[in-house]
Amino acid sequence: QGLVNNWIEKRISRSGMIPKEVKAIRKQLALMRDEGEKALKEMQEGKMGEELQKNYEGWKECPICQGVSPMNID
Repeated sequence: QGLVNNWIEKRISRSGMIPKEVKAIRKQLALMRDEGEKALKEMQEGKMGEELQKNYEGWKECPICQGVSPMNID
């Protein structure tokens, strides 16, 4: 999670985006995080097949998705 978050933060800081653009990208990343967490739950419920259900059982969260989570959207 920390690795993902650090990478995202560095990319944003080096991008040269204006604050309005940074806010927009952070908002989009937060939406994508929510979609990823929803997909994880669907996999755990078997909605995407038994193999994925077995692979993701016991996961409490998606590490990649949560790596985006501490980001300040404002």
